Amino acid sequence: MNRPTIFYVDDNPSSQKLLKLILSDAGFDVITEENPVHALAMAKNVRFDVALLDYQMPQMNGAQLARELRRIYSDLPIIMISGYEDLPPSELVCVDAYYGRSSSLNELIDTLQVLAGAPVPSGKNAPVEPASRHA
Repeated sequence: MNRPTIFYVDDNPSSQKLLKLILSDAGFDVITEENPVHALAMAKNVRFDVALLDYQMPQMNGAQLARELRRIYSDLPIIMISGYEDLPPSELVCVDAYYGRSSSLNELIDTLQVLAGAPVPSGKNAPVEPASRHA
């Protein structure tokens, strides 16, 4: 069985390295990019199941990158993460889920599994509505 692929864009190398390790251990293949402009170009040539975007990045924030990715892949599942507790609704228009500072890592992994079409391990509750916004 193929592992779902996550395209993770975050300009913080430490956060990127840690979350990549956690997601790999959770059963995902993870492609990373630090620069959102490079990520946009890369997305046109790389296959992935879900985009995981940090909000606060230089040159282009996660909401801007999500809008551009939606133009390329209208049905691509996109999750935004941020150190902020909440973001304005206008910044979340093109994302399927948002996880802020107080969100749990387990919730993020569960949503990634649902959006990527991965089987949810027995005994775990999948999010009822993956398109809902989490803060």
